[in-house]
Amino acid sequence: MARTEFWLRPLEPLFFGPPRSFFAGEAHHASSAFPPSPWTLQGIVRTHLLKSARQDLAYGLADRRPAARRERETLVGSPDTLPPGWQLGAPVPVEEQEVDDEPRLNAWFPVPRFLFRRSGSGNGPPVRARVLIDDTSDSSWDFADDRLASWAERSDAVVVGPPPDTGDPTPLQGWVDAGNLRWALTGQGKWSPGGHDGDLPPFVRRERQVGVVIDDSAGTAQDGSLYTMERLRFQERSGLWSSLDIDRADARIDPDKLRNGIAHAGRRVRPVQLGSSPEKSSDWQAIEHPDEWLMKLCGRESDTKARVWLYLASPVCIAADQDRPRLQVGAGTGIEVRVRAAFIGPPELHGGFSMASGASRGNQMFVPAGSVWLIDIEGDRRSERARVLRALHGGYPFADPRNNRDATAHAAFGFGRTFVGGGPRSRR
Repeated sequence: MARTEFWLRPLEPLFFGPPRSFFAGEAHHASSAFPPSPWTLQGIVRTHLLKSARQDLAYGLADRRPAARRERETLVGSPDTLPPGWQLGAPVPVEEQEVDDEPRLNAWFPVPRFLFRRSGSGNGPPVRARVLIDDTSDSSWDFADDRLASWAERSDAVVVGPPPDTGDPTPLQGWVDAGNLRWALTGQGKWSPGGHDGDLPPFVRRERQVGVVIDDSAGTAQDGSLYTMERLRFQERSGLWSSLDIDRADARIDPDKLRNGIAHAGRRVRPVQLGSSPEKSSDWQAIEHPDEWLMKLCGRESDTKARVWLYLASPVCIAADQDRPRLQVGAGTGIEVRVRAAFIGPPELHGGFSMASGASRGNQMFVPAGSVWLIDIEGDRRSERARVLRALHGGYPFADPRNNRDATAHAAFGFGRTFVGGGPRSRR
């Protein structure tokens, strides 16, 4: 499978979502979603690939006849399904930096929800959640009041939370760079206060703009039509990174075109510069390819269990008939994956407008990025535990063609990607 890595540098302030109608008026205010949904990115990618191949198409891009639609969907898929063998990466906020006089991309990720700010610690390193109770078989334990274990099966749950000696800790909010995420997942490196921001990555800021709606017939402002919008302004040498893996494609489709040219994104289709992705920072590469470290998580050959955190790097949908996404890991013989506890963020809506169909996309409920699950991988064979860990790290383990076709189709767009982190220590 061939991979094409690219990044988008916004040339103007952008506005993404949220997935609802926006009406002008004195009391109306809208703030851009961040980061943009993978659905936003797929529209940019598919449109740019088609525009690059338009001279070889039998039908124009604006042609809405069934035959024209079939041609486009054969080449680049539809807004709901990519062609077989295609995998798009969810957008990752990045900033280009100079390292030893060479450009490197540093990525930023949502804070893992197992991190807590110790009271009075200032900008010091956060603390990781620990296992507080590892035996919840006692029927006297009141699970109705335990939000930490609300997504775990009662018979299998453990209770996790900040260490008891942290005073009055608060959950860490916002974004961390690749170095701090590596520290959180693996314990390697050091925590850097400059690699954390409680609102947005430091190269992105909100910019408020005021506008009015013009009455086309009169050429004047409509009554009560004042509105404000908070757009996102990216600093120079920053933007959004993504990748496209293609198993096979029509000869008219050239993925390298994603590394050059101007595309359009967000409300009112603002311009973004497509470019070839510089080399990733060493911390980002270590997160993506942690083979040696994953083998350590497997434990010794004589062990029968590996306990790890599963970190959600991009949102994952909740099926309409389910109360939570469910792991679908192809465990081998004698391997069982158990969810013990979870820190889950408030569900968020993803929807939007489909340019291809000219209709609104139905809103769906998603678990937000940054959510984490504490899981046990149980089995006697170390090699099988390692295989499951590799499937979880950088994979899309919630895809389930039988019971949650939405999660499976969404995974091709980059929804539901996960990374593995070292499991928590016990309270002692």
